[in-house]
Amino acid sequence: EDGKIRTASVFLSRCIYPRALQSAEDAMYSARFIELLNELATPRFHTLELFDGAVNAVVGALYSITEDEAGCLGIFFEKIWSLISDWRYDESKYNSTLSEKPGSVWIKQSVNDGQ
Repeated sequence: EDGKIRTASVFLSRCIYPRALQSAEDAMYSARFIELLNELATPRFHTLELFDGAVNAVVGALYSITEDEAGCLGIFFEKIWSLISDWRYDESKYNSTLSEKPGSVWIKQSVNDGQ
């Protein structure tokens, strides 16, 4: 599990986050790229872990980014929330786009688990 979380974190910090901050178009591209990796059932690509990491990363960055970068992140998260909302409220969409794919399982471990 630690490798899965690390992979999502590195992918987010090295690929998605820097691109999403560049422009509104890049933010939309980054969100669509994540959606496409999920659609393709990319091995070892854990969509829900990546979304969790994205939310955690932005919390720490909010006070150190520019207004333009914040706008780009807003666009990125609007696209991501739209996708997550579809999965949450539309069972058929969830079953067709997320269920049974590598990214469909999310196991949140406590730091105190000792594992």
